[in-house]
Amino acid sequence: MRRPIRKVLTGILALFLFPLAVHAALYLSNDHADSFRNANWSSVGMLPPPTADKDARLLVFAGRTGRWRGIFSVHSWIVFKPENASNWSRYDVVGWGQPVRMNGWAPDSHWFGNTPRVLVDVRGAQATALIPKVQAAIADYRYSNSGDYRIWPGPNSNTFVATVLRAVPELSTILPPNAVGKDFRPYPYAGLSAKAVAILSATYAALVMVGSFGAGGYLAGRLCPSLAGVSRDESRFRDGAHGFAVWALSVVIGAVLATSGATGVIKTALQTTVAVAAAGTAGAATNPVAGQAVGQLSTRPMDYAVDRLLAPGPAAADGNRAARVDFVQPVARAFSANLKNPQLDAKDRAMLVQMVVHQTGLPQAEAEKRVDDAFTELKAAEQKARDAAEAARKAALVTAFAAAAILAIACAAACGAAALGARHRDENTLVSLFGSRRFW
Repeated sequence: MRRPIRKVLTGILALFLFPLAVHAALYLSNDHADSFRNANWSSVGMLPPPTADKDARLLVFAGRTGRWRGIFSVHSWIVFKPENASNWSRYDVVGWGQPVRMNGWAPDSHWFGNTPRVLVDVRGAQATALIPKVQAAIADYRYSNSGDYRIWPGPNSNTFVATVLRAVPELSTILPPNAVGKDFRPYPYAGLSAKAVAILSATYAALVMVGSFGAGGYLAGRLCPSLAGVSRDESRFRDGAHGFAVWALSVVIGAVLATSGATGVIKTALQTTVAVAAAGTAGAATNPVAGQAVGQLSTRPMDYAVDRLLAPGPAAADGNRAARVDFVQPVARAFSANLKNPQLDAKDRAMLVQMVVHQTGLPQAEAEKRVDDAFTELKAAEQKARDAAEAARKAALVTAFAAAAILAIACAAACGAAALGARHRDENTLVSLFGSRRFW
């Protein structure tokens, strides 16, 4: 009985500890500072001088920590600058003295020599509206006294940033999975975080799945008759194969049921879509103009930026305005060509400003500001879309790996339990279920 359990536990440790060991080896193979004093804390040059950018701006950074903690954890901090401010404001939490520190390092500094990455970057009017909320959340942070800091489970630097992000949901940002301490809550607290609930639910489902496969394998091994005239090794192989057959058959049946369920959902969705399309067609037939408008509606970030850019100003004269369609393609091409650049090309910017002045009647200064704001918002929207796609890709990879790992563990559990059931059959071992030696 001990051998199958030992094999299952060894498989679990190998599946979950091997990736961590590989990551640790890769991390240790690179050069890292051996102490806080010798690490590089200089600016990486991500942010311009505060006087070079008049707009308000709000950012959240995360950088890998130092020494052994850098294998699996990051440190995060908050940086913001109100409109026309002459200084950046940076807020961190550290483990010595007063935990909350302001401007202890450059706003975009290395952290233990590691280059940070930007988790969120909000500019313009949106940043102006959110900065007071961030400041209020920082002032209300309850673990700001000396001695409150704990590296694990928290509160630490990631607890601080996660608390601010929860207080400002408009940022629509969460810290990465390796931000240790981000899910810390004070005790007692009303319920777990959404991520903790998801992890517990997935763990429970995995345990139920492995236990179910193990029970099925045990019954298969226990109920199959003993084989006469075969060697001991052959008998053990066939007993384990019964567990594998239970696992394989269950996976096939589960896949068929999942496929049929997904087919039903898709069929319902198609029927609903056909009904909605039929209603839309009827409405378009009644009102052709409205039907054409709905059919051409677009919510792409580029189209929204063009709408914001060419919206008429208060002094616009209809007689001097050209057709909007004449400007859409040039504006879209200019924006698309500069999306990968930190700012608009000077010639493209001048061309867009002239278009805005001609189309909207705005003064030169207001037209320039509108062009800059539209480009900034477009870059933010495109970055948000890319981040969402990257998050979905990572979630899909993690889900696929977890499913494969759970199925592999379940296969080992079914085979081991089948061998155990066969051994109990041969030894006439009685199993007590809830105090009874009967199966029911």
